[in-house]
Formats: sequence, C-alpha cells, structure tokens
Amino acid sequence: MSPDPADDPVHPPMSYVGTIVSHDRSLHTGLVLPDNSPEAISFTEGDVLNWDHVTPLVGERAVFEIVQVAQGYAAIQMLLPPRKVKQPYIPQTVTQLLVPPLLVLVAAYALHLWLFWPLIISYFICINFIGLVLLMLIAAGQYSSGVRPAEFTAVLLALLGGAPVMTFGAYLLPTRFQTEVAVVFLVGLSVCQGLFLNAFFPEFFELSIWSRLV
Repeated sequence: MSPDPADDPVHPPMSYVGTIVSHDRSLHTGLVLPDNSPEAISFTEGDVLNWDHVTPLVGERAVFEIVQVAQGYAAIQMLLPPRKVKQPYIPQTVTQLLVPPLLVLVAAYALHLWLFWPLIISYFICINFIGLVLLMLIAAGQYSSGVRPAEFTAVLLALLGGAPVMTFGAYLLPTRFQTEVAVVFLVGLSVCQGLFLNAFFPEFFELSIWSRLV
C-alpha cells in the first residue's frame, strides 16, 4: 500500500477504514490495519478523536486519514463508530407518563385531608394546575419533530380531566396543541367533561361549595 502524503497538492488526504490491531497504553501508541492492506500503520492516542480512554481500542473499527512521517506513514484524525447507549431499566418515557398523574392524585388527596376541600374539586384544581405547568415546560423546551414524552403526558392529563386548562393553554402557549384539530379536540373534550361532572357530581357547579374554598 502506498497512501498519498498529506502535503501532496495533487493527491490530497483521503479517508481510510480499518481495524485497530494493537494498542500500548504505556506508550500511548498503536497499530491500525487498513482494509485490503497487509501492512499496519501506527497511530497515537491523541489522534483518536472520540475515544473515551476507557473502552479497549483493540478490535475497534475506525475511519482515519494517512499522512507521511519520518518513520513512514501514520494514521491521524481517527474516528471510532458511535457506541449505543444502554437504556435504563425503567424507560424515561414510562416515568414521565406515570409521575404527573400520580402527583395529581397525591396532591388532590392531600388538599382533601388538610383543607377539607371536596375531593372532586381538589382533583379538578390539581390536574388543571399540573397540566398548565406541564404545558409551560413543553413550550419552554426545544422544538422536536417527533412527539415528546411530555406531550403524551399532557394528552393523558387532558383525558383525565385537565382539558379545560389544556384548551386555555393552547391559545396562549406555543406548543403542538395550537393546531386547529387539537383545539377542536380539546374543546369537545372539555364539554364532555363538563357534562360528566354535571351528571355525576352536580355539587361541583354550586357556588356555595366554591365559596368555602376562599
């Protein structure tokens, strides 16, 4: 193999692919064998740009450039393939889906016990307050082309009773819920939840109960 020197204006450096066949940690050097070549060339640890200094280098594939040095040729600008990150035992998505609804239940029951508020009113206040905070966090976060776990959680809270504040937040906050389809869905869901409360918890609409909260 006769790679082109880096300082040759006619033949600029090109990328090669190969396998690291040896690595001496004490000398901070090693050898990489380019594909389709019987001759390994040397490299230094400093030229492995994305090495974490923990993962063994021997056997790793690498993309690199070759330059001519006094001792022959050397590999530079070496890049290892990206490593897959091990997923946690409990996926982050599941955690984000479960924590807000559980927080709503705990907060609602706490208000019911400590302030003697009717449980349905405590629940309504908590789920809408937490839903509004979640919408504010979604609006403050970075835009993503895909649906984020927090947005799934917001939909879940809307289905469980937080549709009124979701409808309100859709008009004020720059989120994915500002679309016409989402707004119509949230308005319809708010009406359905109002009818449900009127049918099963008519005391929810009595001013005398709300006046006791002040």
